[in-house]
Amino acid sequence: MRKRLLITAVICILFQGLGLAQNPVSLRLTSLFNQAEQCYLIDDYQQLQNLCDQYKEIIDEYSDALGDSLDVFQGYFRKMVGSYCYGLTEGDNFNYFLYASEESYLESMRIFKERNDQDKVVTLHQELAQLYYKAKLYETASSHLDTVLVQYDEWLNDLGIKSVESDYYLTLSQLAMCNARIGAECDDDAQAADLFALALKQIGEARQYYKSKQESREYGETLRKHGKILMMQGDRLGTTNVKAARSCYEEYVKTQCTLVGQRLAGMDDSQRGQYWLGTHQFLYDCYRLGNEAPEMLYDLALFSKGYLLAFERNPKELQTRWQQVRSALGRNECALEFVQYFGKNDTKRLGCFVLRHNSTRPTFIDLFSVDSLLIQPVNEYSTVLEALSSDYAEDINDFYETEAFAQLVWSPRLMAMIKDARKVYFAPDGILHQWAIEYQIPDTTMIGYRLSSTRNLLKRKKSQKPGNALLCGGITFGADITPSTADNDIVTYRFLYQNAGFIKELPYTEEEIDSIYAIRNHKGDFVLKGWQATDEAFLKEVQKGYDIIHLSTHGFYGGYLNLEGDIKPLLNDDSMSKCGILFAGSASTLSDEDFDENMFDGVLSGRELSKQNFGDTRLMILSACQTGLGKLTDDGIYGLQRALKTAGIDGICVSLWSVSDLSSGNLMRYFYENLEQQENLDIHQAFLAARQRLKQDNWLKFVFDPETFMYEPTIVTHDKPEHVNPFIMIDVF
Repeated sequence: MRKRLLITAVICILFQGLGLAQNPVSLRLTSLFNQAEQCYLIDDYQQLQNLCDQYKEIIDEYSDALGDSLDVFQGYFRKMVGSYCYGLTEGDNFNYFLYASEESYLESMRIFKERNDQDKVVTLHQELAQLYYKAKLYETASSHLDTVLVQYDEWLNDLGIKSVESDYYLTLSQLAMCNARIGAECDDDAQAADLFALALKQIGEARQYYKSKQESREYGETLRKHGKILMMQGDRLGTTNVKAARSCYEEYVKTQCTLVGQRLAGMDDSQRGQYWLGTHQFLYDCYRLGNEAPEMLYDLALFSKGYLLAFERNPKELQTRWQQVRSALGRNECALEFVQYFGKNDTKRLGCFVLRHNSTRPTFIDLFSVDSLLIQPVNEYSTVLEALSSDYAEDINDFYETEAFAQLVWSPRLMAMIKDARKVYFAPDGILHQWAIEYQIPDTTMIGYRLSSTRNLLKRKKSQKPGNALLCGGITFGADITPSTADNDIVTYRFLYQNAGFIKELPYTEEEIDSIYAIRNHKGDFVLKGWQATDEAFLKEVQKGYDIIHLSTHGFYGGYLNLEGDIKPLLNDDSMSKCGILFAGSASTLSDEDFDENMFDGVLSGRELSKQNFGDTRLMILSACQTGLGKLTDDGIYGLQRALKTAGIDGICVSLWSVSDLSSGNLMRYFYENLEQQENLDIHQAFLAARQRLKQDNWLKFVFDPETFMYEPTIVTHDKPEHVNPFIMIDVF
């Protein structure tokens, strides 16, 4: 099923017919409507709500000026509201917003029926079909698509309007999917068989049409739908359709991978994101093939993971094949590509492709149902979904100390495939982006290396001790600063404005930075701290080039875990502006009513960092809270992780939850001691050794006792997951 954009040209003709083409009110409403349709296409429902509000205000204020065309604009408004409510048909409020969307679409349709505007009526039938399909009301969706086909048939055959021919076959392919869904739910085997036969006939006709017209994208979509219908038929009737489905998917992948690269080359960042939005869905369907086509699917994972990021940095990376990854592996190494996909009955599942240096082909292992895992209780207060986004120590510790959760990932079958490998290079997907699974491998002799994609194994260099470092900490957040440059992420400033109360001084971070400086004793190191550690000063300093950048400060992430498979273009998504790191003066600027929000404000957002050039930096360590969080998408994490990789940094160390400045400071000191003292220990192993030392150490701390009104000596340990598991290293060898 596909969303359709109303034809702007038709709207303009209507306005001209009403004598409103030059009316500034109508022009403004037209602009808002067109923006709303674009937001609908890229699932930006927050912005769509804002546009609906603006549209409604204008209609209410200038209803007299719109005259006889008022009902037309109200029809467009109801369409906008229907699209907005469509986007909110999720979770506990599903039925409420389903009804609201349905009512809005039907009211819009009523208005355009009275106007005898069949173009708009057809479009609204399609939107209702999309809505009912989402609600799994497939027979209702099918009835609306039948209505659309009847109208297209009349235009095409009776009136000779050839321009609707492509839309006719698109609708036919959508109807095929509805019939297949109805067949999958049908209890009667004979009736189910008839429905699947009809669905295959319909999708076959659509596929043949687009092939004859050489419309690559549409042809590819019919291939995907054809393969999906065959798999659904096999699930329901027990037929062996895998070979035919594989043929469809293989041709689809070949067609689409070539087409994506060709089309993206002439687009800007925003356009690339919107285009990828419409083409990435095939991943979920294709992975159903599993071990029927592991070579193709491993290549598909290499091609698609972090696709936009790889395309922007080096498009040649996307040509990597599984044989090249195999050649990059040593005898004691293995590569794992985790994939999240839709299994039987559209259940969201996690699987894994396993590759060894002597593999004749990759092996696929189905692991577990993501949907089932997320609702499992961790304790009496939280589920797995809640624990993965929690900052409560009890939730974190309970989740990581429950062996059953870890065994879902590191299953006996997967461990048997890994065998004697000592180094396990894995690329996460879905919820694994927010889950430190590398610290839960049952065999403690194995080391887990987290990668953006296993294609990065081809970029491995011989391990060597890092050179100079920029160390930033002991920051005075409440300092009064006078920025000299107007260069700021205003979205971030407005997001944090008047919320400076959460910015507390971090007394241990100055000690952390000073200790690291002393441990390294490197003449090329530079320390930036106190009131001098502004975002403006930091950005100037990094231009000098440093092998390591270490930031010990506050981090923030203002979003929520989104475990649906959505993706939004980087330039149109506020998630990159709702994460970042704080520098000197941030507490002052964010509470100053008179501060010029265009100036440096003591905050660097993910968006600001992504625009920098950190090409000389081998490793950036963010010793701060929540720096590894972000919006989960099919193109990876949209947050600081992505920002730093976009800026050109090879390896990063980030955190998955709020961290203690005491425990994280000790962890970082141990890490740098290992780097200096053990010449043969690589960066990743030095960090793991620091974690083990943190687990074993005890500290004497004086804690205030309210009963005695005295500070009593207390032994403090940091052996719990809340202290030893928050930091993950990505693309660090």
